[in-house]
Amino acid sequence: MQPTLRPLDLRTQLESLVDDTYDADFEYQLLTQAKDDLETKMKLLILQTMDQSQTANPGDTYLTLKSLPVDCKEVSKIMVGTVQYFPIRYDQQIRYRNTPRRFFVDYKKLIQGLPCLALTGAVATAQTITVYYRISTPKLTQLNENEPGVVLWPDEFARILPYHAAKILQANVDADETNFRMSAMQEVEYQNLMDGFVAWDADMKLAQMGGAGGYADEYDESPFPENIGLL
Repeated sequence: MQPTLRPLDLRTQLESLVDDTYDADFEYQLLTQAKDDLETKMKLLILQTMDQSQTANPGDTYLTLKSLPVDCKEVSKIMVGTVQYFPIRYDQQIRYRNTPRRFFVDYKKLIQGLPCLALTGAVATAQTITVYYRISTPKLTQLNENEPGVVLWPDEFARILPYHAAKILQANVDADETNFRMSAMQEVEYQNLMDGFVAWDADMKLAQMGGAGGYADEYDESPFPENIGLL
């Protein structure tokens, strides 16, 4: 399953689909836009990873910001030691500043590459912070066009990207009879590939859940049963 397709392979496929060539930088921008669009909407399980580089220390407060990995796009879960912490909104930080087992992320600072993760309450001893998060994947460019695995998807699904990029391109081109005919043919193949991709990702997510409870079940174990998501 290790990805072997190069950005150049995907660019060549895109040119074949649209039966035309464009500036290489523009074509890679289209492919990157297609990749980012699908990864954001689908929240792919294969893009989930973890980091344990930060530590919660005695004396930390809700104003003590910790750094997240540079490739962090979205935090999904936080553990401090062996204890799960639960998310609160950024605008709830003062209200919950002394409440244990809570965290918030300043996503503006995350985008700026600044420390942005804060824990509320306090810890008695230093504890490792485990962050589960979805990664932000690299752009497709001429600099990495010959590197296999830039797109971190199995090859059979990475081939969706040129179709998605072609759809983005054709949406900005004046339609004629040929464009409409090509679009209809490509749409069928694109949808077949997407159906398989969605099913593959969903199967992995369901298998990972197994007999585990969902967020509500885990939250019931918290000493603070109030549903903070509705406040």
